[in-house]
Amino acid sequence: MARKPQISRESLEPLGIAKFADLVVAESAHNPSFRRSVNAALAALKGPQAVAALIDRRLSALARARGFIDWDKARDFAADLDSTLQSISGELAAAYPAMAAERLIAFVATSAQVFKRIDDSSGHIQGIYEEAIAKLGGMAAAMPEKARRLLPDIAMAKLSGDEHGYFGDIVAGLAPHIPPDALKAWDSRLAAESPVVEKNAKERDWGLAARASQFLAARQHIALALGDLDQIIKLEETREPRRRDHKSVATLLLKAGRHEEALHWIRQREKDGIAYMSRTMLADRADVIYPIFWNGVPLEAQILDALDRKDEAQALRWNAFEKNLNPAFLREHLQHADDFAEFEILDRAFAMVNGAPQVYAALEFYLKWPEPEKAADLIVRHRERWDGRHYDILAEAADMLERGFPAAATILYRALLNDILVNGKSKAYGHGARYLSRLDRLDAEIGSSAIPGLASHVNYRLELTRAHGRENRLLGPGGVTPPGVSGGNRTILGY
Repeated sequence: MARKPQISRESLEPLGIAKFADLVVAESAHNPSFRRSVNAALAALKGPQAVAALIDRRLSALARARGFIDWDKARDFAADLDSTLQSISGELAAAYPAMAAERLIAFVATSAQVFKRIDDSSGHIQGIYEEAIAKLGGMAAAMPEKARRLLPDIAMAKLSGDEHGYFGDIVAGLAPHIPPDALKAWDSRLAAESPVVEKNAKERDWGLAARASQFLAARQHIALALGDLDQIIKLEETREPRRRDHKSVATLLLKAGRHEEALHWIRQREKDGIAYMSRTMLADRADVIYPIFWNGVPLEAQILDALDRKDEAQALRWNAFEKNLNPAFLREHLQHADDFAEFEILDRAFAMVNGAPQVYAALEFYLKWPEPEKAADLIVRHRERWDGRHYDILAEAADMLERGFPAAATILYRALLNDILVNGKSKAYGHGARYLSRLDRLDAEIGSSAIPGLASHVNYRLELTRAHGRENRLLGPGGVTPPGVSGGNRTILGY
């Protein structure tokens, strides 16, 4: 069979300009996004002003449009939006980066109207705007200094009322490329125009508060570009204590060699805040954790190392591991351990995991480390504790272990199947049939006598027949379904 030709620049050149033009015209006739890209390329032949005029018309249309974009038109709209971005960052930026940067800021400003018109639950539209912001710094770097000095005024005019958080990102991209005196002037303007939020107001104006926070963040980006760490800290201290970014400030202080201050800041982070429970924590009925605190542990330990307080740093890492059974904390602990201490630490860690009351967290730890043999041993030792309600954990673990550790997989598949049958979860009968089929296969491999304290597979099936045969139309010689038979939509044991 002849191979399909690969489309590339080299393979297309022999077609000739006439044939290639025909293909472009044909595609443009039914592809609006492609047509706009072709129009932008044609306008580029007339110079950057023509490309800018074409882009301006499109940006104006985006800013004026009010109609909601239905789901079936969302993909075409996203492609059209992306083609506008590519025209700005391609043809126009190559010829006149200053002109392109101004329109790129205007393009980002259209987000306010666009997000009112479309459901962007997929995040595709947001991704296009984020790509635009990421390209802005490169354009600013290519501009002459005189043009770069104008960028703060353009950003303020187009985006100072932004509701989606893009203004701060725009400032972060531009600030490193703007002369220091212009940056200081911009900071003064932001300070003067920043909204004032009444801290003790009975009703909080969240829109005003968000805009004030954006201005403050923008000023911090400017201070960062100026290398003024003290100004960054001063601005951060104006935030409410619970809203301060202790981790970012501590990171900057650590990089600056101001270690004691860094330790002070990271230790001021909240110990509560938004609570979090993982799937294993729910299964183990464990206490909630507070990510804002635990996510700061690696940085706090790093700061302690920099202060030559290594024992404290290691104790902190171990305590975090002991609390959460998170492999990341143990790896951090091992990475900073003394030479040849790894085996002793691992023995201690595994002993602690084996004795931990959080059996689901322990199982997940062993599977992630990975130590499948220890995971299998844990399953067998706690064979009565596994609850099929937690199918997201158990089904994943059983699938991982059935090839090398069929006894452990058998225990988990039985727990999953028992939960479906006992609780009459008819919508899960298809899964139950699959679990039963796997149990048949595993029994053929190992024989149920390999599972201490557990009924043989034959007896297990007989018990299923006795307890659940009626509602599942159990068939087969002697009331036992032939191995390998799986149920339909409504049965597990029947066929």
